[in-house]
Amino acid sequence: ETGPVGFTDQPDFLNCVISFETDARPLAVLTLLRKTEKEVGRQESFRNAPRPIDLDILFYDDQVISQGGLEIPHPRLQERAFVLVSMVQIAPQFTHPALHKTMQQLLSELMKGQRVEKWGELALDFGRS
Repeated sequence: ETGPVGFTDQPDFLNCVISFETDARPLAVLTLLRKTEKEVGRQESFRNAPRPIDLDILFYDDQVISQGGLEIPHPRLQERAFVLVSMVQIAPQFTHPALHKTMQQLLSELMKGQRVEKWGELALDFGRS
C-alpha cells in the first residue's frame, strides 16, 4: 500500500507486480490491459487522477520498445519504490535492459522517503502446462 504519486488528494493505492509468459506482442498486451481497465471502470481523466485500476507493462523480456504509446521498460519504474519493492520480491536479479542494473540495485539506490507498506499475502499457483 502506498500513497499516491503526483496528484496526492486521493486515497492510497494497492500495488502489485506479476510475471507471466505470453506469445502476444507487446502492443496486443497493452490493448488487453486498456480494455481491462475500462471494464473495471477506469475513465479518461488527467495524469495521476484517482482511478479504480492502473495496469502497466514494466518489462517485456529484455526488450526496449517505444512505439504506439507504449514505452518498455516503463519510463519511471526506477523512481517508484512501490514498483521496485514488488519487483525485488519476485525477481531481485532481473536486470533493467536500459539501465543495466538489477531490481535490487535500483531499489538500493532509490531515495528514501517513499512509503511502501505490506498489505497482505496473496499466493496464487496457476501451475504450468
